[in-house]
This record gives sequence, C-alpha cells and structure tokens, in this order.
Amino acid sequence: MKNIISILLILFVCVSLGYFVYSEIRNNRISVSEVKEQARDNASQENKTSQTDTTGKSEMNEKVIVYYFHGIARCPTCRAIEQYAKEAVENAFKKELETGKLEFKSVNVEEPQNEHFIQDFQLSTRCVVVEWNVDGKSQDWKRLEKVWDLVHGDKTRYYNYIQENIREYLKG
Repeated sequence: MKNIISILLILFVCVSLGYFVYSEIRNNRISVSEVKEQARDNASQENKTSQTDTTGKSEMNEKVIVYYFHGIARCPTCRAIEQYAKEAVENAFKKELETGKLEFKSVNVEEPQNEHFIQDFQLSTRCVVVEWNVDGKSQDWKRLEKVWDLVHGDKTRYYNYIQENIREYLKG
C-alpha cells in the first residue's frame, strides 16, 4: 500500500512540474512590455473621446491588482502565502495602494460569484496572481506559482519575488 501511495505522489509531482513548465513557456512567449504597449495603444484609441479631464486630455484608468486566490478550507501554508503576499505589497507599495494604482484582493474562488477566476486565470491550485488592468479590463497577468516553494524559506526572498513581479507591471 505504501508503494502505491509513493508512486501516486511521485506521479502527481511529475505531472504538476510538467504543467508548470508548460504554463511558464506558454505565458512567457510574448513579453509583458509588448502586451502592455499593445494594450495601451488599443485602450488609448478607444478612450480618446470617452474619458477626458479638465484639460481635454484622455485618461486611462490603469492599475495593478494582486490577487490571492483561496478556497473555503485553508491550511497553514495557504494562510502564510496570503499573509506574506499582503505584507510584501503593503510594505513596498504604500503610495501605490493609497493612490489606487495598486490593489490587493483576497478572493475565495469557491464562492459562486468568484468561480470565473478559475477560468480567467487558469487556476489549478491556490496562488497569487498579478494582473495589469486598464479601464476594468484585464490586459495581462501572471500566476506567481513559486510562492509555494518560497513560503517556508527566507521571507525576504518571498517578498522580493512578489515585489519584483508587481514592479514589472507598475513601471509600465
């Protein structure tokens, strides 16, 4: 019985690693900056007449959203992933949080109104996702799946991983 369980666990790990590698390859084919530039061009064209400030210039409502997706049942590791992600955001991006350029959201994907996130971000496990959003529409996003590897190690490496990915989207 122990051998069967061991084999199943090894198979699960192998399949998970294969999926992770496939996802990383697929998600990184187009650079974030290329996607952002294209989306800005599109959004700029769409919003030239719809949103104007007092000087007549068009505005885009751009923001970065950091999601932590979880379910109803939450293990200590899941809670630590959320806590550290929130701390990483709050410690490094106070100004961006205050101005609304950055948001942190904890979302239970098992609630009916949030189930669409599973498909939207191709979630296969609980994780952190960083999304670049323009005028309420997702332009690009990245799952930060390494949080599982980093959560029980050096907290600074965890923070740096989260913060680097956020900065990539904030710098525009």
